[in-house]
Amino acid sequence: MTAEPTITERAVQPYAGIRGVTTMAQISSVADRLPEIFRWLAARGPVPAGAPFLRYHVINMERELEIEAGVPVAAAVSGDDTVAP
Repeated sequence: MTAEPTITERAVQPYAGIRGVTTMAQISSVADRLPEIFRWLAARGPVPAGAPFLRYHVINMERELEIEAGVPVAAAVSGDDTVAP
């Protein structure tokens, strides 16, 4: 049996996150910033609604990555939209 591709619609999940560009060797430096996101959320009230995540894709052959670390939240966060170190 061959499975056919399908489109699955999902509700948009707001999240608090940080984005940046790094190398494969430095990927942990972005993951190490997850505590900043939790502190940022704690100062604003939203409760995480899921597990933290890392998403990335290779930008060039030198293994440079565009990376995003984040935490899903139940609702959008009002006010300052920047996670400060």
